[in-house]
Amino acid sequence: MKFTNYTTMSKIIFEQKQMIKLVVMCITSILLAFLFCYRYFETPQASKNTYHKKIQEKINKMRESITDKKLHSISEIVGKINKSKVLLLYTGYDCHECLKESFNYMRDIKSSNKIEVCVIASESNIGADKIHYDYDGVIWSDPKNEIRKELNYILTPAFLMLDSGDTVRLASWLLPTNQEENKEEFTKI
Repeated sequence: MKFTNYTTMSKIIFEQKQMIKLVVMCITSILLAFLFCYRYFETPQASKNTYHKKIQEKINKMRESITDKKLHSISEIVGKINKSKVLLLYTGYDCHECLKESFNYMRDIKSSNKIEVCVIASESNIGADKIHYDYDGVIWSDPKNEIRKELNYILTPAFLMLDSGDTVRLASWLLPTNQEENKEEFTKI
């Protein structure tokens, strides 16, 4: 009789252990499902805002790293300009819509005649760009990427406000997330 009680007791303990394992697995599954659903059903706007916020933080760091930096190679490319200027720096690999908007904005700046405008391209077909973006001004070529090297290959297209000593005073990017804000920055010129 003791033997059957021991066997029964052992079966009960075994069943309890199995039940505990099952409960732990269920709780874990529910938690994982909850986390997945929370992430999956997170509002697109919240996710988008988080992404744009991270991008903006990186852009701000980039801006800080190039502000007050003297560009030594600019005079080799466009010659010496003894007044402040706005520089549009781009590559042939940049987003088409961003470039289109950048050239439109560059035309606006140029038409105001308040400041000198320089457009510099790296790794791009300048003739095709002039036709494609309907730009009749000069586009200088930086075939060795000298300016981009000096700026540690910043995100392009980029607008740089340079003083008469070719030092970066303001940097801005017309990205889909912040076009209006950055246009405002440059209209204060």
